[in-house]
Amino acid sequence: MPIGVVLRDPASDKLHTRFRQDWDLLIRDEDTWYFEQLPRAVADLERDLGGKAAMDLLVQGSNAVTADEPRAVLVANYASSLARLYATSVPAKIRRFETHLPIYTLRSAAGRFLENNIVQPEGWIEIPEARGLSQGQFIVRIQGTSMQPLIPDGALAVFDRDDAKRGSRVGRLVLVEDRSRRGGGTAYTLKKYESVKRAFSEDTSERVAIRLIPLNPEHEVIELEADDESYAIIGSYVRTLDPALCEALVSDPTDSAE
Repeated sequence: MPIGVVLRDPASDKLHTRFRQDWDLLIRDEDTWYFEQLPRAVADLERDLGGKAAMDLLVQGSNAVTADEPRAVLVANYASSLARLYATSVPAKIRRFETHLPIYTLRSAAGRFLENNIVQPEGWIEIPEARGLSQGQFIVRIQGTSMQPLIPDGALAVFDRDDAKRGSRVGRLVLVEDRSRRGGGTAYTLKKYESVKRAFSEDTSERVAIRLIPLNPEHEVIELEADDESYAIIGSYVRTLDPALCEALVSDPTDSAE
């Protein structure tokens, strides 16, 4: 049964690996730990012996794991090639919000608000070394440079809609929806949230404005009125993913059209 992909860069002798994560669906419970250690074991072999020698050992195989004879492939970008080969060679099961997160056609500006047409689910992306995923998380493509260097143009960003509802938003990176567009369209931007308050006394204050602040100082701050209900925070930023993961985007046959 295919369980992963190993690519070797002959110029640097470096290995690029990706293994499936649904071991509990494939093997007995007592063997799960062994297979979960495979990525670390291969990394240890590469460190101690070098990439080629490590790959030779994988081809020799064991009573549990073996690798096919290496074949040459054209690689322009190792991350993209690894994701593509993994998607086409390893039939990993979609485990919603455990190993996979949904990506939407929504595009978020790392600048001014970016207008979108109807937002729909685009598919599911398996998150390498998935940890701490939750039902409220989703993936969005980022366009623009206002959140660099933390979030580069073209990156995939994970957001959590449930986390955005908990605690103070001050100082957090948030995905903001602008619902004020004519014709019912929507637009989105990613910014750092700051609240502008007016103090009445030492103990009381009132929020009078919201400031959406870019991390890149070359971009402008967006100011919103505090009571403007045409804007809504729909998610808080969790982390950035390599856009090459889109090479492994898959559809879930159980998804509805909604």
